[in-house]
Amino acid sequence: MINDSQGALTQALLYYVTGRNEYRRNAMRILRTWSNMNPNGYAYFPDAHIHNGVPLSRMLMAAEIMRYTPADPTYTDYPLAWTDTDTQKLKDNLVDPMERTFFSSNERFRNQQQYSLVGRIAGAIFTDNRARYDESVEWLTVNATSTRQDINGALMKAIARIDADNPLNKTGRTFYEVEEMSRDGAHAGDNVDILGGLLRLVTAQGTKVDPFTGKPSSSGDAVSVYRFGDDRLLRGANSYAEYMLGYDTPWADT
Repeated sequence: MINDSQGALTQALLYYVTGRNEYRRNAMRILRTWSNMNPNGYAYFPDAHIHNGVPLSRMLMAAEIMRYTPADPTYTDYPLAWTDTDTQKLKDNLVDPMERTFFSSNERFRNQQQYSLVGRIAGAIFTDNRARYDESVEWLTVNATSTRQDINGALMKAIARIDADNPLNKTGRTFYEVEEMSRDGAHAGDNVDILGGLLRLVTAQGTKVDPFTGKPSSSGDAVSVYRFGDDRLLRGANSYAEYMLGYDTPWADT
């Protein structure tokens, strides 16, 4: 699926740029192949929640391009037009089974949850599933219902605020840290990159959130997910970048 999702998105983009029917045919054939999966044949495998979210999002990017661009009616070698049946089959045979099998838990560790949310949110957007989308946004920001509050991947958990009066804080001033910086640079960088992509995805929908609960909100005090948690992503990204550039970066072992 990783290879096919990259292929579908590449071909879709090439079609968008060039208008060549061959590229659209290639993208449509890949998407239709995956839309004919057996919805009852999915099974979890080790790390499936990590490996499937981004490929699904790429697949759905390709599908969105196909859905909202016209097809050449004179091309007869393969049916190029996107139909309601294409949308329904992709939902029933790919998006929803992947959600049930791979992405339905909010208990995953740190950036593993974030990878999972890429697929879950992309799927909710493509299928217009507002309830799943709203729930996923809350899992992204606060994740209040998780039983693993100390290690899950929500923005407020993955990037910690270490208050000045915290006994673990030896600096005397409040600072922020990406928690997986205690692990290695790659995993911490993944947090910054994936959270950045997720916040862009949510912002592109015009979504704002309650400044305290992190749930989608249209009230007057709602904020963008970038501002949520006192600019939490920006502060975490800055801490990570400073450390990687060799600065004397404050740290607390939580």
